[in-house]
Amino acid sequence: MPTGRDVGSIRKRKAHKKSRHGCANCKLRSIKCDETKPCCKKCESFNVVCSYGRSKLSPECLTAKPSFRVQIDTVSPAVARSPPAPLPISGSRYSRETYQLVAEDISLLEKFQKRTVWTLGTGATHHVYAAKVLPLAFTSPLLMHTILAMARIHDLVLDPSQCSRTTPLVYHWYHAVASMRRHLSKPIPPAERDMVWISSNLIGISSIAYGDVPSPEEAWPLRPPSPADLSWFTLCDGQKLIAELTDPMRLDSAFYLPAKEMRDLCSWVRGLGKMSTEAKECLVTGMPRRFERFFGISSERPVSLSADGVNDDDNPYYAAAKLASELFQLELDQENFLMHIYFVRALDAPFRDLLIRKDEKAMLLLLYWYAKICDRRLWWLWRRSCIEGLAVCRYLERAWMASGDEEGLGLLELPRMRLMNASRTMKSP
Repeated sequence: MPTGRDVGSIRKRKAHKKSRHGCANCKLRSIKCDETKPCCKKCESFNVVCSYGRSKLSPECLTAKPSFRVQIDTVSPAVARSPPAPLPISGSRYSRETYQLVAEDISLLEKFQKRTVWTLGTGATHHVYAAKVLPLAFTSPLLMHTILAMARIHDLVLDPSQCSRTTPLVYHWYHAVASMRRHLSKPIPPAERDMVWISSNLIGISSIAYGDVPSPEEAWPLRPPSPADLSWFTLCDGQKLIAELTDPMRLDSAFYLPAKEMRDLCSWVRGLGKMSTEAKECLVTGMPRRFERFFGISSERPVSLSADGVNDDDNPYYAAAKLASELFQLELDQENFLMHIYFVRALDAPFRDLLIRKDEKAMLLLLYWYAKICDRRLWWLWRRSCIEGLAVCRYLERAWMASGDEEGLGLLELPRMRLMNASRTMKSP
């Protein structure tokens, strides 16, 4: 039997007024309705339609015309969803240029960071590009547009069937080139020197890969003359000037190691021409022995190059032929690939003029370089080297067959064979 203390401690239910005429929605949800009309406060707070007039709800009524309905034409601010977080904006404090990233850019940035950036430099400098380029792009719309365009070009090279989706590429490419022109039209702030230097290098690489030439017959030198012929060679001169403006070899440069690697490799390639071929145990592996006689090269006399790359010999082919013969014997791999690229940088202005005028001997030297480069399928250069190499080969073959130059036709056999082998797999790089 409970004591008096126990009886006093029993909690008594507080008397309350029942809702007798509440709305159908509150009754359905078993909550007390304040019976405010035309819409009770509970229904108003939950943004549902308040319905009076039915004290009892039958299953048939609920099926035919549900009492609990959500009014979706006007959403209450209290229950509205928060907007998604905005994507980052690339901007620089030195200009008013900004770029708001969109959803499609995220996948391109991912591809650049996980795929494209690792094709830059050599094994000794891959990590520098991977660590420095993308963070720097968020401080510069110029670099951001450049790497977005570069990643899209890389996609197109790997899968040409995506050629119909080039609108984003054209947008980013246009803004990258236009922004680079604006930066070079005025003094470069010290804090932007690294950004301008790496942007110019990436634009140069992308311009080589971004060549819409479907077949050799539509490539230089078989197509009609155009101001764009061999324009990617002249990019080397532009990059030299930008290097002078940005000084990537300074100690505080983010790209000191890659810039030093480029300088050392370029110096090494230039030094090749000064070596005597007689010092080699054999001439050049795979190089026809008629090569030196065709260009009038002496195997005992080293090439003399001035500091600016001008050939001191009267023979305009001398330095280029010696450099090509030395490079041709090297095994082409990731570590020495840049050495072969710098063959183009080592060509002096008079030799480039010969190429522009379609001098046949100068074109033969370029053809041997194409044939060697196509051995390694580097995404931004391989396809162009195959197509333009075959175009040069066909041009020379037609010219020398017409003139009866048997010696020249004999020298075409090796590069033709290499280019034909490479072109068979062009559709599946």
